[in-house]
Amino acid sequence: MSIQPLRDTIDTFDITIASGYRALIGFVAALEELDVEVVGFGIERQALKASAPTLTAAVKIRPRNDARRLAIPRIQLVREALFAEQARDPFQALVSDSDGDGAERVDITAAYRLTGVATLEPSGERIATIDLIDYVIGDVLDGRLVVNVTEDRVLLDSLDERRSEKYVIRFARDPSTIQRN
Repeated sequence: MSIQPLRDTIDTFDITIASGYRALIGFVAALEELDVEVVGFGIERQALKASAPTLTAAVKIRPRNDARRLAIPRIQLVREALFAEQARDPFQALVSDSDGDGAERVDITAAYRLTGVATLEPSGERIATIDLIDYVIGDVLDGRLVVNVTEDRVLLDSLDERRSEKYVIRFARDPSTIQRN
């Protein structure tokens, strides 16, 4: 978003970044390879959306030795660990799925509004109403496959074969308090 020198000192810079978690980690990893002193760091999560959370980071750095690249072999090992496939975004809320397959799922309840779950008779098929649209198992919601509809949540899996993320949408309130017709 921006980079600017601080007013009170000409050798310290204020950098502001808005990105997803992986891009932010990439920036921090690149910064670690340079001869700079990090003198301040702050991070804030923006409002949850249907996608991964956007983070705004404020970093204050002071370059040393013209911010030359450091020649430390261990830095490459740290970089590889940061980008490991199993590394998870700590800014995404996880819910342990006790009603489904037991997998930990990213809770995206704040991004969607589950307003109802109906069971069709005699088949027993469940229909979930999310943001005024009805979904059944096999439907797709924003690139996520509906894999199960229970009485109080909808379970989804990523359609992206490179990612194995699992998601859950729950009622924003306890469903027993919702007026029934």
